[in-house]
Amino acid sequence: ATCFNICIGTYTVTVTDANGCQNSTSLALTVNALPQPVINGDFEFCIGANSTISAGVGYASYIWSTGATGSSVNVTTAGNYAVTVTDGNGCVNTTEKCIEIIESPLAIITAYPGDVDCRLGGSIAVCLEQNALFFGNADLGNSGSPIVSWLWDFGDGTFSTHRDEVHSWLTPGTYHVTLTVTNACGCTGICYVTVEVDPVNGVNIECPTPICQGDTGKYY
Repeated sequence: ATCFNICIGTYTVTVTDANGCQNSTSLALTVNALPQPVINGDFEFCIGANSTISAGVGYASYIWSTGATGSSVNVTTAGNYAVTVTDGNGCVNTTEKCIEIIESPLAIITAYPGDVDCRLGGSIAVCLEQNALFFGNADLGNSGSPIVSWLWDFGDGTFSTHRDEVHSWLTPGTYHVTLTVTNACGCTGICYVTVEVDPVNGVNIECPTPICQGDTGKYY
């Protein structure tokens, strides 16, 4: 015989055969609770990054929606990630989490002289020790997360954490000026412009050989 919708407890059944003989047996019924897995980890991360999410330890088996069979899985793309766990009693349950990718901000440099925008490429040229103006800005992207830090690298070993900056170079050459912006989520964006620093073309005057009064001398 089969019984349905019975409760926890001890059940006894007595059977009688065709000869009137009887016997009894008992069964203690226990209903085990379903496992309650909880997925932990970083559920939001920047483009290009990754996160390891875990369903905890102690279950007999795991199967993730990615096909992984460990207690944790590394994720690199957005979407729903589900895990089905089986405990030592053979009870099974499933849970899932949504992973979101945060778009990184886009750093923007406007440089003068030359009115150069780093997104369009190009370079500016300045003379030795001539000031160049750099204005920092950023496109926040879909996250809308505000910029919390600005870092300029002027390529000559000097740095600044101001949003806008004035800088000059003491040595001729080609320099890459880089702006790195970081938003409140920890995502970064980078942009750079090239600066050509030319030597100052000064005027050198060479005096002529001694001349007499009334004569004409040439200066070079």
